[in-house]
Amino acid sequence: MANLNKMLELLDEVNITNVVGMKHDTARERYHLTRSIVNSSAEFEEEATRFVQYQLCATRGNAAVPRYMASSQAVNIIDRAFANIGGSSGAYEMASRGIRGGLRAVIDVLYQAIKKEEEEAYIEYVLRTEVDPLSFDDRTALMGAYLNRFRHNFPSSVRVPTAFELAGNYESIIRMHSELINSIRMRIRQN
Repeated sequence: MANLNKMLELLDEVNITNVVGMKHDTARERYHLTRSIVNSSAEFEEEATRFVQYQLCATRGNAAVPRYMASSQAVNIIDRAFANIGGSSGAYEMASRGIRGGLRAVIDVLYQAIKKEEEEAYIEYVLRTEVDPLSFDDRTALMGAYLNRFRHNFPSSVRVPTAFELAGNYESIIRMHSELINSIRMRIRQN
């Protein structure tokens, strides 16, 4: 059976930062833009692609990243992240005019998105390797251990579910727990 403490430790924000986040942060700090404004959409795509290639290469042991993959990932991230201002065309406007942070802001969005994707991949990996292989009975026992440890944190107005009920929805419970702990830490840091 999976160990509750081990799983919570693996999914702890500090651990995720150590395993995933720090290498992305370090790579972003070391990346230097060659220009602050782009003069064409081709230059814009080139800068975005170059950054994605650099970021992925720097965080994955210098493994070469094909240009087509980096370009595709850059465009997809930019389209999603800047959807409210027209996707790639809105982000190009920013980068070509130097508005709203310009090219640097676009690169920062790419960095944050790549880092978030890798953190999510790590979380999925932990759940897939630590919990998914368990039988339903072992998942129920894991959720029973969770309830024994955290039952007192449930408000008295809330009906505490059984371990059996939680076992069927373990992934969202574990994710919510991690998010709750992380938001509490953030609040404490702010005060």
